[in-house]
Amino acid sequence: MNKLPITEVQISKAIGRKIKSPILANSLDGLGLDQKEFIKHFSPLFEELSWDPYDQRRLQVAYLIKAFPKDKSVLEERLPAYYTGKKDVRSIRKWINLLSNKQRKKYDAIQPWRRRSVSRFILSETKKGIRVNRVEVPQFVQAVESMDVRSLPRVFDESPTHHVENDLFYDFMKAIFRQVQKVRGKVGKKVKKISITAHFMSVKATSAKPGDNSPEGAHEDGADYIVSALVVNRKNLKGGQ
Repeated sequence: MNKLPITEVQISKAIGRKIKSPILANSLDGLGLDQKEFIKHFSPLFEELSWDPYDQRRLQVAYLIKAFPKDKSVLEERLPAYYTGKKDVRSIRKWINLLSNKQRKKYDAIQPWRRRSVSRFILSETKKGIRVNRVEVPQFVQAVESMDVRSLPRVFDESPTHHVENDLFYDFMKAIFRQVQKVRGKVGKKVKKISITAHFMSVKATSAKPGDNSPEGAHEDGADYIVSALVVNRKNLKGGQ
């Protein structure tokens, strides 16, 4: 299982039960890309990303609900507007001011731990090869119950041009396109066009707080296939999955 690439066939044998969905665990080299050059180019770029404010806002309100359980319904009503940025911290300032010094320290310790940006591309197969076009990214809303925080719209920074509009990233997306074509071809479906939404993300972990790349839970974005995930860089980490 340590030798790449491996698919659902090898994984099924290893765990003793059949996996029906297609899975490919591979390396950049295995996809025909220059792994060393790819990592060298992209490693420093994550420090340029903006912090994701949504995690912080969600946890701030959760902390206030725990501190003031009698006001749970009022705080839950204010969460959507604060979470999406339609209203600022003044909407919950009343409860922040009521925190004890000890509570306020814990509240102030709630800081963003994910940097992120996003970009979207349309890849089309032509007689001259695969054409890549960048398009605008819509806001993100997951198909979950209305009371679920993941149902609220989120808008992330568009990835800077120099991050994603280059041959290294284009070649990576083209390799993914070919993998999709290969999988779909097994069921007789020719794929000539796909949409790829790419999330650049950097997760910060400390001794006091482990890093979590998906604290809101399993994603339900409706994508047919996902790359989960391409790890470019790790610094000063112990453990982790």
